[in-house]
Formats: sequence, structure tokens, C-alpha cells
Amino acid sequence: SHAVLKDAMQDMERDHDAIFWTEDDPVSQISDKMTTLCCLVLRWLEPLHPTLADDWGSMALLWGTTCSIRPIAFRSLQIFRSLMPKVSQADLAQLLGRLSNTVAAQEANLHSFTVELMLTLESVAKSENLDPTLLPQLYWCTISCLSTPVEAEFIQLLDLLDSLLDRLDFNDPYIIE
Repeated sequence: SHAVLKDAMQDMERDHDAIFWTEDDPVSQISDKMTTLCCLVLRWLEPLHPTLADDWGSMALLWGTTCSIRPIAFRSLQIFRSLMPKVSQADLAQLLGRLSNTVAAQEANLHSFTVELMLTLESVAKSENLDPTLLPQLYWCTISCLSTPVEAEFIQLLDLLDSLLDRLDFNDPYIIE
């Protein structure tokens, strides 16, 4: 109803510091606020569009991997991580394809974008929605990227590798093979 919507908007105005971010906020704060805002939007709109989280996540991933305007690409990847929809083979291919074009790039302005892609892959690796059959591809991509000479990328890759190793059962002979 109109009254419920008005109350929700007033709640958002009252809690604006916990929901909205500025460009000067640290990345960790932006991520937390973005997750809070995405959850609010989903709570209001998912009853009208039950697949909104997956559809929005897919669109955010597309924008994050194809948009040439870096701030939009960064925010799109952050939205994808906030929503963390079920990741398909096509989604992983999109992320890995974009990563393969930017990892170890000589242009310094690409390094922060590459780290953002790796943060997204780490979120995918930690996600409960990840299809376990995608782990080998993600693992071998991570291993191949470890040869990057860019320190920030290498450090992020170690975190990604750690997340992947947590997901693998080394007591399973099939996994070991």
C-alpha cells in the first residue's frame, strides 16, 4: 500500500548512513552498504519478480565484464557479489575471459580492475551457489594466473587459491586424481 511504501522510504531516509555510500567510503563499507541496499530492493520487488536476484546478478555480471567505463564496471561487479546468484558455466566463462585479458597487464590502470575481478571470483568460490563441477576450471585458472608480476594481483590470487582449497576434499581419490 501507499502507506507501507511511504514508511519504507522514511526508514531508508532515517538509516541513510547504513544504506547509502559515497565515493570516499572504503571499499569494505561500500560493499556492506551495497549488500544492505540490494537486500532491501529484493525484499520489496522479489514478490513481483521472483527471479529478480538471478536476473539482476546476470545483468550486473555482464556490465561488470563488458563495460568500458571503469567505475560502472567496478560497481556492477560489487552488485554481483552482493546478490551472488547461482553461477553458471557461462557466467564463469565471462569472468575468466575478462580476467585473461587484464591479468598481468602492463597498463597500471588495469591492475585495480583485475583485482576486482579476482575478488568476484573469490566470492564465487566461497558461494554456496557454486556448482562443484566448476571448481577445476576455477582452480587451474587461478594457478595459471599466479605467474603475474603485479603484487596486488598475486596477493589476491593467493586469497582466491586459499578459498578454492577450502572447497576441495583432498581425502577424495577422485579429487586427488
